[in-house]
Order: sequence, then structure tokens, then C-alpha cells
Amino acid sequence: MRASVLNLGCKVNFYDSEKIKKVIIQNGILLVEFKNIADIYIINTCSVTQMSDKKSRQMISRARSKNVNSIIIAMGCYAKLNKAYLLENQIADYVCSNIDELEKIIIDLKKNLEVYNHKDNNTDNKLNLKIKTKKRFRAFIKIQDGCNNFCSYCVIPYARGLPNDRDINEILDEVNYLCDNENIKEIVLTGINISSYKKLIDLIKELNNIKKLLRIRISSIEVNLLNDFFINKIKTFKKLCPHFHIPLQSGSNKILKSMNRKYDTDFFYDSIQKIKSIENISITTDIIVGFPDETDEDFNDTYNFIKKINFFKIHVFPYSQRKNTKAINFKNQVNESIKKYRSKKIIKLSSELSKNFIKSMLNKTFEVLIEENKNEFYFGYTDNYIKIKVKSNSLKINDIVKVRIGNIITEPPLEAEILRFF
Repeated sequence: MRASVLNLGCKVNFYDSEKIKKVIIQNGILLVEFKNIADIYIINTCSVTQMSDKKSRQMISRARSKNVNSIIIAMGCYAKLNKAYLLENQIADYVCSNIDELEKIIIDLKKNLEVYNHKDNNTDNKLNLKIKTKKRFRAFIKIQDGCNNFCSYCVIPYARGLPNDRDINEILDEVNYLCDNENIKEIVLTGINISSYKKLIDLIKELNNIKKLLRIRISSIEVNLLNDFFINKIKTFKKLCPHFHIPLQSGSNKILKSMNRKYDTDFFYDSIQKIKSIENISITTDIIVGFPDETDEDFNDTYNFIKKINFFKIHVFPYSQRKNTKAINFKNQVNESIKKYRSKKIIKLSSELSKNFIKSMLNKTFEVLIEENKNEFYFGYTDNYIKIKVKSNSLKINDIVKVRIGNIITEPPLEAEILRFF
């Protein structure tokens, strides 16, 4: 029996998909690439935007077209929100809400599923039955699921439910296992709304004490978490990387209120200034452009506020209408062409801010986790998440080394600034 797992969406989905693969292997089922023929296809879907919905549908259909006799199992946000549609129209055979439910289905299928003989149409090219596993240098650790913020544009609380925290000891056991058995040196704490995790400070403190763990990252936090107590505490954790993703979404107070974000620009600015007291900190953010009733003046407020904050990088999303959200019924929906124009303008600004930030890091010394080697160059990330390359004959993959940032090189990958080290 062969099974394939396809992941779509966020870091939480990625974590869940890795767990799903382990369930497959532990039950004695052969794990194959999505491009190959399988008896079971598991699609971990996403629903954060209309495009995410479309891709989820496409991938489910593509899996069915690979083998009409296969079992299709849909998971993730799109599947949960569209369970009746997927099942009633026989688009998916099962829709699972969690991994425990999936494992029960897998065990049942293993007992009862008739395995069909598949023929490879191209007899010169045998199916590659082994899934290619890329060496991991950092691991995503899901510490919670769910959200109760109910932003007016967001469908995720309806798909994921209310916040649900994992037990600290369970998380520590998982991290210790990864460090001891897979030589993981860096972890990324992830979740739907990490800021709601009630014992976040306690968790980071315990992780900071794990000897083999050298780096701790937080994938995303809400600005409301950045009080004096939190900032003073995290300054004491030497392994916590000085890179924080803090969603802004808009620099217009009118739009923030309409989005049901629980802060205004004054609060956001003051909070960011406090956390910027951490040395060499980099701050990235999310921006939604073209939210209903966003005027040119509102957009200009956002543009200017972004410059004022001086982010390292900006992830830009054109507003996407989502079913069951309040914003879908808002008046003055913004034209798609205007959304595209505003997106391009923010992307250009993001590029300029990234270059300025990296220039401010020149001639400073950082520790870099070496992840890749191409010819005579080694690639990796600083603790504040600047991608670099260094020329050396003595480095090893998964080493953490001290380097000094030198001159900027403008060559691929264009998405990240690549720096030469001396």
C-alpha cells in the first residue's frame, strides 16, 4: 500500500503534515511523492485566501486524476470549512479534523482496502517509491492551535476553533527527542495564535535550558503581547533569536478598527519601540491592502507608517473575501486593479527597507547556522534571519559559526539579501 501527503498553507500545516507522514510510516505504509501513483492521498488544505481555496480544490482533483481508485483524505482549514461539499459531491472520501481521527481511518483502510495493481505507462522509467527527505536544520514545533480574535477578514477561527494549548512537558519531550536523535539545533515555535499560549514565557525558559538546543525562534506574535514584563523576560533568554514577525495589517486606525484588530497605530508604534531595545533585532510584518473602504488616504497612512516603523520585510496580501466573515458584507469593496497597484507599491517599499536594514548590519559579527553548500560557498541564516553566504573550505553543514557581514552581493535568490563574509 502506498500513501502520499501534500501540504498546503502555513507552518502549522507543515508541522501537522510531518506528523501525518510519521503516522503513515508507523503503520507500515509506503510513503511516496505526490507526483507518484498512490492508494491513499492525504491533502492538508489551506483556506486563508480565495487563492488558497482554489489551490486546495485543484490539488484534491489532481490526486483523484492520478488514480481514480485511490482514497482521498482531506484535512486542514479548507476541508473543515467545506466538509459537506467535499463529501456530498464525492470530491473527497474522508474529511479529518485531527491526526488522531486520521490514524483511525488509516488503520481501518489498511485492514480493508483492496490494493490495485498500477501500471507505469512509461516502462523505461520505474516509479520512484521512496520519498526524498531533505535534511532538516530547524524544526517547527506546534505549541497551540485555534484563535479567538475573530478579525473581520479572517476565516481561520471558524476552521480551527478556539485556542487550545499543548502541554509544556509534551513539547519539551518532543524538542529533546529532536535534539538527541535528529541533531536539530534550531526550533521555531508555531501556532495559529502563539500570543494566546498561557505559559509562553515558562516554555521559552525551559527550552532555553536544553543544552543541545542552540536557537529558539517564534514564528509570529501579536503586538498586544509586547508589554514591559514580556520584553524584559525574553531579553534574559540567550537562545531566543532577535527576529519577530508582528502582524500590522494596516497603518490606518479607521481600517484597523474595521478589521477588529485590537490596537491602534500609537499603541503599535510604542510597543515596537520597546522591543527594538533588543540588539540587532529584525521585525517583519503582514499588511493587507485593499480592505473594504480603504481610501487612498488610508493606504498612504499605511505606507507612511510602515516607513516610520522601518520593518525588515513585509508580507503583502491583497484583501480576499472569505465566507462567514463580517468583512464580506462590508460596503465599498476595493477594485482588484487598485489592490494590485497598492501591493506592488508596498512590495517595492519592503525591498528598500530590507536593503537599508542589512546595510545597518554591515561589519557586525553574527552566528550563522550553515544549511547548504554549493561549490565553494556555504549558505545559512543569522539569528536575526538575514540570509548569507560565506566562502570557506572548512565549514560543515549544520555548523553554527561566527562571521562578519561584508559587502552585499546582488545575485539570486533575489527574495533574500545575500551577503559575503570575510
